[in-house]
Order: sequence, then structure tokens, then C-alpha cells
Amino acid sequence: MNNRRTVDATVAMLVLTACTWPSFCVAAATPGCPKSVVRFNITASSIAEMEQSEAQGHQPWRSDSYAVAVVGLEKVEHGIDPRTAHSIPHRRTVISSTHELFTFELQKRSHLDQINVRRLRWRNPRTGRTGLTVWWAIEAVISDCPNAAGESHR
Repeated sequence: MNNRRTVDATVAMLVLTACTWPSFCVAAATPGCPKSVVRFNITASSIAEMEQSEAQGHQPWRSDSYAVAVVGLEKVEHGIDPRTAHSIPHRRTVISSTHELFTFELQKRSHLDQINVRRLRWRNPRTGRTGLTVWWAIEAVISDCPNAAGESHR
């Protein structure tokens, strides 16, 4: 139960503080910029399962923030070919050692996708130790916004 509270508090904090980072809220700051937000479902049991799997050498890509962001992109943009997803133009913003933001420019779909990835603090139920998890895609912001140069993607 204590482990679940720790994860729930961390996830709640992420949701509440996500827009305190200016680069994360580009879509929100652009007037008339339509956007949608997708929050990925992360539970204490999914964290424990993933941590155990990673400790056993499975899914080593979970230690790579970019690989996790690409998988998050594939979840929200149906029809992206996983074999070519790594070639989509993107910008990486390192907010901290446990928080990164990837902005993908989907030119064929005329919009930007921002994938927010984090390493969460959690307590291992088997050992009782607190540590950081592998990378998780926390949230995606999909927007029909101008790119960084101020040009519309449409």
C-alpha cells in the first residue's frame, strides 16, 4: 500500500507540475493552437513488473529516454511504421536528469507531438529500497501549432 501511495503521489506531482516547464507548454502558450493531451496509464503494479523485467535483462531499451519517447509516439500516432519512427525529425529538451521532453515534427500529419518522459521515484516492494525507475512516457501533447521558426505545418 505504501508503494502505491509513493507512485500515486509522484504521478500526481508530475501531472500538476508538467506545465511549470515553459518548453512543455508551447501549445498552451500559442493562442488558437488546438491541442489534445494523452496521459499514459502507469500503475504501481506496472512499475514493479517493468522494474523486475528490466533487472532480468529484458527490454533494455527502457533505459534509453529517446526509445521510450518513440514508443510513446507510436501509441498516440496510430499507423506510424515502427521501422521508420526513429527517422522522424525531433528535438530533445533535457529538463533534469529524470525528466526529458521530445518534440516530434510530424510533417505528413501537419502537427507536433510532445512526449514527456520521466524516471519515477519508487520503493521496491521486495527490498524496501527507494530508487529511480526506468524511463516512462508520462504524457503526450498533440498540437497543430507552428514550428519553432514560426511557420505553420499546414
